[in-house]
Amino acid sequence: MVMILLTALTATFAQDGGASAPRPARVECRGIFGSPESLWKAGGSLTDCDINAVFVNHGELTPELIRRCRREGAKVYAEFGVFAGATTAEKYPELWPLNEKGERQARDDWYLGLCPNVAWYREEQLRLIGEYAATHEIDGLWLDFIRYPGHWEVREPRLEQGCFNEACLEAFSRRAGIELPPGSLERRAEFILADHAAEWTRFKCESIRDFCRDARRVLKAERPNALLGAFVVPWTESDHSDAIHRIVAQDFALLAPELDVLSPMSYHAMCARPVEWIGQFTEYLAKQTGREIWPVVQATEREARYGDAAVDATAFREALWQGTGGGASGVVVFRLADCTADNGKLQVLQDVYGKRAP
Repeated sequence: MVMILLTALTATFAQDGGASAPRPARVECRGIFGSPESLWKAGGSLTDCDINAVFVNHGELTPELIRRCRREGAKVYAEFGVFAGATTAEKYPELWPLNEKGERQARDDWYLGLCPNVAWYREEQLRLIGEYAATHEIDGLWLDFIRYPGHWEVREPRLEQGCFNEACLEAFSRRAGIELPPGSLERRAEFILADHAAEWTRFKCESIRDFCRDARRVLKAERPNALLGAFVVPWTESDHSDAIHRIVAQDFALLAPELDVLSPMSYHAMCARPVEWIGQFTEYLAKQTGREIWPVVQATEREARYGDAAVDATAFREALWQGTGGGASGVVVFRLADCTADNGKLQVLQDVYGKRAP
């Protein structure tokens, strides 16, 4: 079925009423998130769809998968999740983030962030990145969950300050040169947020920046030409009272020198945004950082309980157009499996990536 579709795309588009719309740019990186296995099992190839970049969870990459992607003309980038994972927090309770009352932060659906300031965990993650780069023929590595806790891909995110465990409080006091009052975690957190909120935010953002800097060092030591990227939250300072800095601690200007590419997760339907927002945020981020921007656009649809707008083939086409705009030099589709399960979306993917149609 996929092979029949791929050979019929141009003829199909000739009958499409959208031919008068502007043609999208043919960006340098035409990426997909997820293993190409679903495409291969259907008899297709990355070449068929003009896909030249594949982003896969680092635990799922095999030597054969990497070799086949290369044979089909695609670079391979490993996704590496850093500060998230309920299973990890349950195994190592010191990683479970604490709120300003000294209580464990609650899980949000499937998501639980981890404390970013436990020294042994940071060192272990960096060791794993170095070992992975040494043993896998990757073209780059993308840091994921590289932030303070915050489940952002919902209409109304729960914004909770953290983390206020002893590791974070001691690191903040030492780095900021601020002596904290004696007493409970709650008392010290109250003191910080009331009297030193700006210093606290700066400390949080620098903690994330420092991990990116160290990750760059260990990656480039093994693979000097590999790209270091990061999947970042698509918020500006005006969103949720500057939660991009206050809560999740991603300061794009601060991160830019440590990263080769920034990939905002511009999931318009999940975030209840108009599709034009995708290109607008790309333009904003490019101006903030001066770096290559490869936004991630949404092909997937969540369960009805989330109340998201539909992402059918028509909506996906517009999202992918927007993903190529705003100064983007690349775009990534989340996820390939959603396209191979829907012939309409697969057609859109080849149309836009092959620049055969708008």
